[in-house]
Amino acid sequence: MTASRFATVTHDLTDVTQCRNLKERAWFQCFNAHGLVAHKAALDQRVTAAVDAGRCKSGALLAYGSFCDFGYRQLFKVVRLKQVSRRAMVSAETAMKFDIESAQKFLDTLG
Repeated sequence: MTASRFATVTHDLTDVTQCRNLKERAWFQCFNAHGLVAHKAALDQRVTAAVDAGRCKSGALLAYGSFCDFGYRQLFKVVRLKQVSRRAMVSAETAMKFDIESAQKFLDTLG
């Protein structure tokens, strides 16, 4: 992998299906503006804003916000691997998607 391919994956791609291999898929999910980490960060900001506005208790940060980072940590473990296995990538993406879905459901209940 070259630095130019990393730049392409992290800046130019708009969909994860454009990645050539699992390492690029991990890069995309972690560093691209259309990846799972960026999506979770946007939801974290919305949860933080809801707590600051008094619409929910501060425990929401632990359950759904920026302190709910299991999927995030799993994805970054995969990025650090020299060779990415399908099992590690799928489990990390599944954990991150679960965190995103639970935060989205929570925010939907707030209205």
